[in-house]
Amino acid sequence: MAALSAHGVGLAPDLLLLAGLIGSLSGSSAVASTAVVSPAVAPAQPTNIAALHRDGQTFLTWDGSVDSDVERYRIYRHDSAIDAGNLSQATMIWEGWEGSGDYLAERYYMPVANTWGPRYHSRYVIQNGGPELPAGKELLVWTIHTEDLGGLLIADGFYAVTSVDSSGLENVTDFSADNATAAISERIGNPSPVRTKNIVSNQGQVYIQYLDLREFNETFTAPNADNEYYGLNSLDPAVANAVNYAFTYVLFPPELNGCAGQSDYAVVVRLHGYSGNQIRPLTADPEPTWCPAYRLYPLDIGNSWWLGYARDHDYRQSLDVPPTDTIENFTEQRVLRMVHDLARDPMYGSKVDLDRVFLYGHSMGGSGTLAMALRYPNVFAAAHASQPMTNYLTSGDGGGDDWRPNVEIKWGSIAEGLPIVSRGPDGLADHLQQFDGTPVWDWQNHQQTFVDRRGDDFVPFGIDHGLQDLVIEFSTQGAPVYGLIDAALACWAGEIQNALHQASGLSTVPVPLEPNAGLPFHGFNVVMSETVPGCGDFSDDPAFPPSKSAFYADTVSWSASWDNWDGLPTDTVDEWGISLRSSDGGSRTLDVTPRRTQQFVAEPGALYVWANQSIASGSVVASDRLTTDADGLLVLDDFQVTGVGNRATIRRPLIAGPDSVSLSAGGAQAMSLWAGDDQAGHFYVILGSLSGDSPGTQFGPLSIPLNFDAYFNYTLTSPYSGPVSPAFSVLDANGRASATFGVPPGTDPALAGLTVHHAFLTINPVGVSVEVVSNAVSVDLLP
Repeated sequence: MAALSAHGVGLAPDLLLLAGLIGSLSGSSAVASTAVVSPAVAPAQPTNIAALHRDGQTFLTWDGSVDSDVERYRIYRHDSAIDAGNLSQATMIWEGWEGSGDYLAERYYMPVANTWGPRYHSRYVIQNGGPELPAGKELLVWTIHTEDLGGLLIADGFYAVTSVDSSGLENVTDFSADNATAAISERIGNPSPVRTKNIVSNQGQVYIQYLDLREFNETFTAPNADNEYYGLNSLDPAVANAVNYAFTYVLFPPELNGCAGQSDYAVVVRLHGYSGNQIRPLTADPEPTWCPAYRLYPLDIGNSWWLGYARDHDYRQSLDVPPTDTIENFTEQRVLRMVHDLARDPMYGSKVDLDRVFLYGHSMGGSGTLAMALRYPNVFAAAHASQPMTNYLTSGDGGGDDWRPNVEIKWGSIAEGLPIVSRGPDGLADHLQQFDGTPVWDWQNHQQTFVDRRGDDFVPFGIDHGLQDLVIEFSTQGAPVYGLIDAALACWAGEIQNALHQASGLSTVPVPLEPNAGLPFHGFNVVMSETVPGCGDFSDDPAFPPSKSAFYADTVSWSASWDNWDGLPTDTVDEWGISLRSSDGGSRTLDVTPRRTQQFVAEPGALYVWANQSIASGSVVASDRLTTDADGLLVLDDFQVTGVGNRATIRRPLIAGPDSVSLSAGGAQAMSLWAGDDQAGHFYVILGSLSGDSPGTQFGPLSIPLNFDAYFNYTLTSPYSGPVSPAFSVLDANGRASATFGVPPGTDPALAGLTVHHAFLTINPVGVSVEVVSNAVSVDLLP
């Protein structure tokens, strides 16, 4: 009875009556009188509270209570010092169990020794280069939001920590400097990782990312049944109720690997394969010859296939994700943040070249690589995916390993089709939010992505699969996807190997991306900010679907800044061009489309002219007009490429510049006309308008993009006397011509502020019919 009272559990009056009755019947008077119930004693508070604010995060530490019955701690935040009198006005931001300073998710299984141990850390580190937290030290890392600061960007915050015992009794009366902080200046910031220690003979550095508890599901990689509780006792409340929102990764900086002295360096990210709970620490440099790059090695310790998992589900309670949840790209976010944070790193950021960021991986890592290559052309310059999953919905249908039960733990059941949401640091995933709500299993069906998002840009990539692979089975994951990639006109290359499930090299990529001087991605020199050709339907490629060892889309190169054999690509608002040649000296045809353009935008429905020009002779091999297809692509079908090379050019029929002229000083706008070689010898007439280009003027079945007005009529009826010269003439042998819109000095200043539009028509001298109507160009008249 005393033991029960000491824990706040007294006897109810009816039980006292029953106890007295039993005592009288037994001749005992031990409980004949009213029992005395001791009042509940609040548990001792924690001590040595300390707070550190850095880059938008507050690191709060304290020593655990000396009371052995304390199980949990409640953390409060307020805008003034917290005490017993105002605790009710403070916000309880977190309740954490004892042992919050233990880095349980860093444990991994060592099968040879049949034991579990720490990967890089047993306890957390919160200072760059600092030690692990000492035993008994508790931790909360709180990411500051504007609501914490009352809508401000900078403000003071106050924290307090209270003890809660096993009965749920909280000490809400005892507050001192031991468990309540003074004012801490906090601000909205961009959290930075903590650099913890060097490894591999000081060549590699370990970092810890602390994620935002309010935005992140802290239970997925906490001890749970899926990760076997990291070898710990699942009945221990400190284990069963633990959380994890911290993740380690390793950086190999070139400055520590014998490559110091360059002005900038590329970044290479490797995604590892599925390893269950056996993801080992790096004990050697994985790629010791790749020192001219910052190399990042992230960890997907929950094996989320490098995507993410349920946003709200508590994985500690169950591995069955409810149908009301949402899947968020938490793991993708962490990878993006590593690159983002490296560029901000005070030691290395100034030398990080974000134009040269590369991604590769095998198996689960290849699966993540392919997914990110389809989603983040704004981050990665090139990628290589070795034996990736391409449609998780069909995994195992061909008799190989069925990964669907494993994946359902992360993404919910196939039948539920939970919606995806994509987020990323610094807006890197904003372009994907148009797809939020897509069922996650459809989002991860990359085979369908190549169909549905054919009009979107992807990262230039290489891909390979093994004919004998039953881990990522070839029949459902390899065979179906190659024809779809080809039809999507991606910038890609592929290889089918007569192999089992084994990693390949990084040589199967588009030809200009192949290794150079022993380094992949042309010596890490491929850049993101340069257009590339999308290619498909190579005349020398094997048929689809592949059924034997083969290479695809790997016999044509293009001239690029990093492999310049015929100048750089042209990529302006009005024109796109690129030089291509076969890598084996032979001749072949393929379909070509502009990809990853920086300025050139294909306008749906607009008219364009294209040409194939021989680099050797300068002659035009073929030329025609085209408009965008149903996916918004400008496709040059059956474009012929030789070993010497051919220049592909696509442009609007009429381009002009500059876009303004001065009335007082005078000036001229040069016009370049190109109607296609089938218009050679045809007449052209340049018309104008002072009232705009929309809605235009209808001429039979043709729409001229000029509004009819007095200037239109003047240019139509008096082509030889207007400001355009020559306004009426004949196109040359290539269907081209040049003209000038001229303004003499001292022109009437009353014309200032007007915008003049021009367009041209071609007229077939045989039959006198209009055949081509160009786009409109404009010029502003300035004082």
